[in-house]
Amino acid sequence: ESEQEITLCTIWQEVLGVEKVGTTDNFFRLGGNSLSAIKLMGRINSELKRDLKIVSIFQNTTVKQLSVLLQEDQTLDEGEI
Repeated sequence: ESEQEITLCTIWQEVLGVEKVGTTDNFFRLGGNSLSAIKLMGRINSELKRDLKIVSIFQNTTVKQLSVLLQEDQTLDEGEI
């Protein structure tokens, strides 16, 4: 697990009110819904200083998938500088 994945797992645990989240757990199978998805993306964008759209969680439903998306997004951002 990367540092980013650990951070994402912690955010998911707090937003969903669950004790443990693994990198391959599905957000919606853990009890996530559209309202908690909005909260989740708000926390991720705030804590990781990103600007992901809400659709990201519907297309990337695990911590691992979201982490890859964040890495790809970071690479694109750095390439534009």
